[in-house]
Amino acid sequence: MSAQIQFLTDEQGNRTSAVIPIELYDRLVANMDGEEELEELPYVSGADDDEVIPHEVGKIHRRQKVPLHVAWRIYRGLSQQQVAEALDVSQAAISNLESRRKPQAKTLEKLSVIYNCRITQLYLD
Repeated sequence: MSAQIQFLTDEQGNRTSAVIPIELYDRLVANMDGEEELEELPYVSGADDDEVIPHEVGKIHRRQKVPLHVAWRIYRGLSQQQVAEALDVSQAAISNLESRRKPQAKTLEKLSVIYNCRITQLYLD
C-alpha cells in the first residue's frame, strides 16, 4: 500500500493535521501498546455540510484571505469592473460589496448567475 497522506495547514503553512488512509490508521491502531488512548472528536453538524466548494476557490479564499464571493470572482477571472458592468453598478460599489463577508440575498442571487455557481457556494455561515 502506498500511503497517501494529506496534510492540513494553518495560514502560515504549518502542518496542523493529517488525513490518512483507513488501512494505515487500522495498522497504526493495531500496533499500539494499549497504554495510548485515542480521543474521539465530537462532530457537530452544520447547515453547510452538504455544500461543495471547488478546491481552487477554497485555495484563493484561504491564501488571499478574501470572502468566498470574492474568491469566486477571482476564480472566474473577472475584474471588479466586469462584475460592476454586469450588475449595472460602479466599480466602487463592487469594492465596497467585497469588503462584506456575506452580501444581501438579492446580490448573492445575481452573483451566483455571474459566477455560474449556487448561492450557498458564495458564503460560509
